[in-house]
Amino acid sequence: IVEGSSRKSRKDFAHFIDISIGSLFETKAILKLFLKLKYLNETELNELFKQIDLLFYKLLSFKKYLLKE
Repeated sequence: IVEGSSRKSRKDFAHFIDISIGSLFETKAILKLFLKLKYLNETELNELFKQIDLLFYKLLSFKKYLLKE
């Protein structure tokens, strides 16, 4: 996100928000693996998923703001 903030256009910046959203989905996949490997329990996983979902919606709102003209 920080790298995207230095771009010349809001559209370019929004692209970096998309990349960040993709990273959130990758993180969710890794956390599911951590559950299978018993590095976390179901309660911890659900709490992390709630935080990821909240961040997802914040990023989505920010992207919409950037693309609004």
